[in-house]
Amino acid sequence: MGPRHGARSHGQDLATIGADDRRAPGEYVPNQMSRVTQALEERTVRVLLLFGTDMLSSYADAGRVDAALERVDLLATYDLFFHDTARRHADLFLPATSWLETPAARAPTRTST
Repeated sequence: MGPRHGARSHGQDLATIGADDRRAPGEYVPNQMSRVTQALEERTVRVLLLFGTDMLSSYADAGRVDAALERVDLLATYDLFFHDTARRHADLFLPATSWLETPAARAPTRTST
């Protein structure tokens, strides 16, 4: 799982879900796009969970990424949109909700007395 828009790597210093301080020593797949693609090709990464990421439209060399995604054992995606990556490669699509669909965003209801 790579950085999302607004993450530290994009200068906004939002929280990360990586918990790097809790990881045991070992080899981990970097979050750079080219290294993720390489890890998919080498099958270092065999299961992929995507949060709001259409790899085929945002990663460089879409043809290479498309071929690499064919090799994963399981791809699950959580997104607002049924994008190309989900349509072509996802084994599981989990529909996300926008902030407009949260209870806090709804207008208060009036009750009559």
